[in-house]
Amino acid sequence: MRRERVLVLGALGTVATGLGLATLLVPDLVRSLGPLGLFVEGVAGSDPKLLLLVTGLAVTGYVVLVARSRPAPETAGTRSDAQRTFERVGSNPPEGVTAEGRTVSASAIDGSFETAAEHGGAALHGARTQLQTAAAETYAVVTGQPRDAAREAVAAGTWTDDPAAAMFLAATDDAAPPVSARVRLWLTPRRERRRRIEATVAAIERLEATA
Repeated sequence: MRRERVLVLGALGTVATGLGLATLLVPDLVRSLGPLGLFVEGVAGSDPKLLLLVTGLAVTGYVVLVARSRPAPETAGTRSDAQRTFERVGSNPPEGVTAEGRTVSASAIDGSFETAAEHGGAALHGARTQLQTAAAETYAVVTGQPRDAAREAVAAGTWTDDPAAAMFLAATDDAAPPVSARVRLWLTPRRERRRRIEATVAAIERLEATA
């Protein structure tokens, strides 16, 4: 999928650059393109610098998008607390909630969240299910509510004030991702999936800390 996006964006950047050069060097050729030629001439107008600016912005935007889609190398000094939590969550074995009401630590959730962020699909669904369970268990312990009520709070997105975490675990249409989140998921899916998982893990740990 990422390869297809790169190819599409690369093709658009190449076409934009070619049209810009053709308008400056062979304007009659561009006019012969019909509606496309009229559009290009309309953008260029009487000032060819405007077309060069538009073309440059198109190519620059393509380069920026490709660069942002590549995961940046991380070092121990640059990883955030949420990222370190994310790594810990994916590697530690599960723990249960005792009858005495010991809270569920997000770091006790089983499953490979790295795989979920990398590939999405069934792995992401499994990670989301595990996080829903952990959030409901923690919310029930912290608030003293029955587990059914806690699960309803998670499904409604009212268990946390973090919008990203609430959206990721919610099961209602009211918590649908905003346009900006959907665009990020399309442009950089791995990074956006990781962001949502990290936000949810951090929200569960903040909730647990209030117990």
